[in-house]
Amino acid sequence: SFIFLTAKSEHLDFRKGMAMGAYVYLTKPFVHISLLSAIDTRLKKSDLLRKEISESFTKINLVLDEARERTDLQELSREAELRIHRKKDFVYNEGVLPRSVFFVSKGNVKTVRTNEQGKELITGLYKEGDFFGYHALFEESPYQDSAVTLGDAEIGIVSKEDFFTLVYRNQ
Repeated sequence: SFIFLTAKSEHLDFRKGMAMGAYVYLTKPFVHISLLSAIDTRLKKSDLLRKEISESFTKINLVLDEARERTDLQELSREAELRIHRKKDFVYNEGVLPRSVFFVSKGNVKTVRTNEQGKELITGLYKEGDFFGYHALFEESPYQDSAVTLGDAEIGIVSKEDFFTLVYRNQ
């Protein structure tokens, strides 16, 4: 979202700006305090949202950390299909609906988002024994990032059905 600062003050212009994702639509001339107030409010909302997301992912990670120590999860990871990946291979791509959960049997994996300019933002790093790709599965939404191997790696693939059977069986 962004703050739209313009001389256009027609209702149609306002609607168009809001439809484009404007958080605030300010028309010129404007009072400086209005702009500062809009920025302050947006920063506070952004911090609150980051905190809520962080807390929810922390809870999911705690559940998985606890589950990782259980023999059922270890057994599931041993029975999973293993795929060999070379350096910089994609494990999954942003925008694809998840059908599996992945774990690193050997090697390392990073998850990344790419912006409009083609620059990567690393969203996660995973080492041997780590599970990844489960956030989108829980949210029932497409992947918000892509997973890429950092070197040669063995990646285990656990089907969505097997993973949820384990999660619901061992609440």
